[in-house]
Amino acid sequence: MNQVAASGTTEQWTPGGLDAFIARWGTSAGAERANYQIFLAELCDVLGVPRPEPSVADEAANRYVFDKAVTFQNPDGKTSTGYIDLYRRGAFVCEMKQSVAKPDKDPLSVADPAAPKARRKSGTSVRGTAGWDDSTIAARGQAEGYVRALADDNPP
Repeated sequence: MNQVAASGTTEQWTPGGLDAFIARWGTSAGAERANYQIFLAELCDVLGVPRPEPSVADEAANRYVFDKAVTFQNPDGKTSTGYIDLYRRGAFVCEMKQSVAKPDKDPLSVADPAAPKARRKSGTSVRGTAGWDDSTIAARGQAEGYVRALADDNPP
């Protein structure tokens, strides 16, 4: 078992901890902004690595943070700012996309096609489809763009 510090507490992670993590997050859907920071923080706990640090006003000091600001130089001479979901200087960038599970047939809509459909969060794509593959490739391209825009210590 690994002991890891998480939010000031010590937790025990066992192989069952990984199964619990997978079960917990396997049902998440359609809310990337609401989910990605807690997902990645809990993933750090499961892996036994430190969680990211709080962001500070001096962007150069943000070595391992969520929402690392990156300035892009646009062809028209203007700049724009993007945000890396998770950044560790010299190590990695992580760009998250929220997917959803393939929806089950709603028994009401099958019985009555005119019945109102339940609202569902849509996410970027449906897991296990070509759309999911496309969104994953797009996320990688977005992450690579961030790496190119970083001033120094670009992750590999």
